[in-house]
Amino acid sequence: MLKERYGARRKLPAVSTIALVLKRHGLVKKRRRIRRIRAVHPIFEANAPNEIWSVDFKGKFRMGDGRYCYPLTVMDAYSRYVLAVVGMHHPTYEGTRPYLRPFSTSTGCPDRSTAIAGSRLPAR
Repeated sequence: MLKERYGARRKLPAVSTIALVLKRHGLVKKRRRIRRIRAVHPIFEANAPNEIWSVDFKGKFRMGDGRYCYPLTVMDAYSRYVLAVVGMHHPTYEGTRPYLRPFSTSTGCPDRSTAIAGSRLPAR
C-alpha cells in the first residue's frame, strides 16, 4: 500500500520497522509461537547413582602438533556428574579399556554402561 502511494519517490522503511510501529500502537495481535523442535527424552533413565554410566566420544579436535584428539567422557546418568574425561588419539573400544578398567575398580562398577551410539559395554 505504501509502495503504491509513494512508489519510487521515497525510500520506504524496512518491514521490521513497520512491524515495530504497528506493534507499539497495538495494531498487531500476538500470535502463539509454534514449537518446531520436539522435546528430547533420554535414551536411558537411571533411578539411582552408579546405576548407569554413559561412555562417549565427544567429537574430535586438532591439537597444536597437528594430531587429532578424541575426548572420551564417562558420566553417571543419574547425577549427570562427569566421572572422567580422557583425551585419546583414536576412538576405539580397545583404546578405552586401559582407561576404564582401573577407573571402574577405584569407583565401583555401574549396574549398566551405555557406550557410543547406544551400544552396551559389559558391566560388573
